[in-house]
Amino acid sequence: MEFSSRRAGLGAVALAACIAAAPAWADDDEDCKSGGSLRLVNGKIHTMDKNDSIVSSVLIRNGKFAAVGHRRGDDGGDECARTIDLHGRTVVPGIIDSHNHIILLGLRPGRDTRLENANSIAEALATLTARAKEVQSGEWITSIGGFSRNQFFPAP
Repeated sequence: MEFSSRRAGLGAVALAACIAAAPAWADDDEDCKSGGSLRLVNGKIHTMDKNDSIVSSVLIRNGKFAAVGHRRGDDGGDECARTIDLHGRTVVPGIIDSHNHIILLGLRPGRDTRLENANSIAEALATLTARAKEVQSGEWITSIGGFSRNQFFPAP
């Protein structure tokens, strides 16, 4: 293999260019590290504003909409934002409780009896008896979750 002075010279120039540009790359990285913004594009995004607007792109900064739009350029132009292409999916802001707590509230229409503090079967029965005195005849008393069957075993 022959040594080429031309190839060595080009390599030296390329290396020098990389070294010279390194501080600029570091500055760009530092600027983006403090960003934390999120851009959502190509979706059906409910803004929950007074007009019930649905847009296709948003920029979220510090947990709030910083910009909304219908094209990528409409959303604030934050170069450091992490971008997620929604591929037409729907986004609704807020907390989605997939554990169905809100449904359980609907199943407890004022007659639910919590048994978390009952430490024996006798205490559970006393709690249910007290609750029965508060409801009209024929109404249901419910107790949905919030207790463990281990509460009702006698201590060894």
